[in-house]
Amino acid sequence: MICRKGLIFSIVVTMTMVMGCSSEPESVAFAPEKGDTRSYQLFSEGRLGSGSSNTGRDQVVGFGSVLRYEVLDIGRSLNLAITPRYLEQSVDGRREFSTMDPSDTQNPVMRELMSAGFEVDIDSDSGEVRRFTSRNEDLWQTLQEDGLAPLLEIFEEQMTTGMAMPEIPLTEGEVVTVSGSHGAADLQITVHSVTDTELVTTLQTDHEEVKLAGTMVLERETGWLRRLAVVSEVSQEDHEGHGTVRQALVMLPEDEPSWLGAWLINMAPSDPDDYVAIQPGPSPEEFDGDALVDGDTVLTAPVGTWVPFSSEIVLEIDHDLPKGAFSGYLDFADLRIESEEGEVLDVGLQQTMRYAFYHPDRKRHTTQAWYVPLGWGDELAPLERAKRLTATGVAYRPVAAEALDLPLDSDQKTEVTSGDIRAEAIPTDSPREFLLRFHSTPDHWFGDRIYGIKDAITRRIPEEDAPDWLTSHEAWMLQAVAIGRSTASDLRVEFEEGKTPDSLTLFALSESEAVPVDGPVRFVTEEARYSDIDLPPPFDVTLYPDGDEPPQVGLADLELPDAENNRALFRLPASLAAMCEPVVVEAPKINNQPLVWQHVDEDDAGNRQQLPTEQKWQLITEDGVRKHFYDIEVESELRCRGEGEWQTVDLALGDKPWLVRLDELPDAVDQEQSMSRFLQRYRFVSEQGDALAPMPRERYSDVSLATASIADYLNEGDRLRLAGSVQRVERFEGDGQPDTRRWSLRYAPLP
Repeated sequence: MICRKGLIFSIVVTMTMVMGCSSEPESVAFAPEKGDTRSYQLFSEGRLGSGSSNTGRDQVVGFGSVLRYEVLDIGRSLNLAITPRYLEQSVDGRREFSTMDPSDTQNPVMRELMSAGFEVDIDSDSGEVRRFTSRNEDLWQTLQEDGLAPLLEIFEEQMTTGMAMPEIPLTEGEVVTVSGSHGAADLQITVHSVTDTELVTTLQTDHEEVKLAGTMVLERETGWLRRLAVVSEVSQEDHEGHGTVRQALVMLPEDEPSWLGAWLINMAPSDPDDYVAIQPGPSPEEFDGDALVDGDTVLTAPVGTWVPFSSEIVLEIDHDLPKGAFSGYLDFADLRIESEEGEVLDVGLQQTMRYAFYHPDRKRHTTQAWYVPLGWGDELAPLERAKRLTATGVAYRPVAAEALDLPLDSDQKTEVTSGDIRAEAIPTDSPREFLLRFHSTPDHWFGDRIYGIKDAITRRIPEEDAPDWLTSHEAWMLQAVAIGRSTASDLRVEFEEGKTPDSLTLFALSESEAVPVDGPVRFVTEEARYSDIDLPPPFDVTLYPDGDEPPQVGLADLELPDAENNRALFRLPASLAAMCEPVVVEAPKINNQPLVWQHVDEDDAGNRQQLPTEQKWQLITEDGVRKHFYDIEVESELRCRGEGEWQTVDLALGDKPWLVRLDELPDAVDQEQSMSRFLQRYRFVSEQGDALAPMPRERYSDVSLATASIADYLNEGDRLRLAGSVQRVERFEGDGQPDTRRWSLRYAPLP
């Protein structure tokens, strides 16, 4: 019953808020025409707190849907059809029902009821609901006969409450009160702002048993709902005592997909202090405010990845943007799902959210677009054959960015402005702590990346005028829906001792005109991208962990090892490994075996596809038996063939810069040579300036970069595939001037 109640509550709220106002010219009017349609995406999460002190936790009910509204008739009554085109419901993170799963037999009545849709008649004068029913009248009748009439009556009663919406004047600050019926709380509607196209209002109740706060945005011309976010908390009695139901709901139109929606609901922080990680902004050296990237250079390649994720389709694609750029918005249109054979599959898709971000591991900007398939039952069967998705219409909207310096002063408030937006830094009574307050508009806003904040703990805080019973995430959610886009949230920032900067760099953003991108853009699975060497790799892998290049250590500055625990290890920096080698000059024999320095291949089973930044050597008897020695002295030398540097090779990479033919390199390559030795001589550098690792032929291969031969990595005879697009190939060139350093190792005697 909980699942059904959660669904009903969500639709009730939706229907209540879709209704508009009177037709006076000074106010917003709900004035649809026959045949008008609107589709909305709706997400909610409800927490049902038990009255029992022994329960120990709340029950969480999640809900997502796409609802289509159609005006069937107008006149004395307004007749609307409501059709759920997608529906998913979960309890405590466990999916209970989804249109994605045609084989779901747990809720056959729910599937039949929702797929049929509903009709509602509303009196045009009073706003009263005259009739509400399923379009499957036989099923509706059966539900009543099966004893569910009380539940359906509650549904209808809730539908009636709040439908008679008053006039909402186009005057900022005006407050309109909707009187509750049947003991329900009064609802206050406050006009927050008025634009040429929208009316933005706040919603609030002040009642002992019912709390509600929300943002409702209406189309000024038609009165249709544009955006909605509501947080409510209702006290109720259950069989265990006094409990509460707390719910957050977000509703957005179908034609305005964005990072809002499910992200706002699902990404609520679990930390009780609302700790949030702030992405670092570009440094002043990296940032170029005049560099607006156009559509011709935004993509690294016209191929993205189709990422399987629960009941949704997630598309991911990287952008060829400088690190210091702001990602902008990539829009996909004219989507086509295809089978392996190229057959176009008849499946409708709804984008529920889209957001762009800087991926620190890839060192790339990335766009993710999330979709749900629309339909019921057999309509979704073709998805089982889906292998790729193509977007034939692609456009990119760059974001113009302005860097703003916000001083930090522990004695007084400081601020910075740009046009009609403003940011403030307010010191608190705690040392090294500031409140950051951001005031943005729909057309001009502060981005959520900040430079200079890495040495701080950051917690989200509510807006100054937000109701005090809201969490900081809930308050920010209402603000984001009012503005209609991602903005920086108000923060409490506490710096580490001795690391408070003099200022922070903020970034004021605004959209530029959309530009077309050459299409089509294909999305295939990671497996498909990996197995097809003609497609760009699905991800970048740097040659060294975390992308860290080996330290550039000169021979004179190298720290030479001593014997520890009666053995000697030499970790030679990779920057010297190509030109230097340790050798034993003078040492006693052990059991008639000379001592030698032996290169040790380190095969890290947890990281087989990258090389360590140091090359390991060990002092050992020539037969490999003895590694520990006592009461001896060993003279060694590090002999180098000279110093060297990486120089660019004149090599045409073509239109598949992730593939390199070995026979086109300046030197002849022995395919049986170890790959680690080869990579001391050649390296393949990405657009980000990182050396790239070669890719094994099979995705889940046991081959190890530290021990494998070059042949183990080759495709089609002599083509080496790199884990990323190569921008240039470099060869290590020595100066031919030999150099050595000698040192002594003294081993302690037996204890």
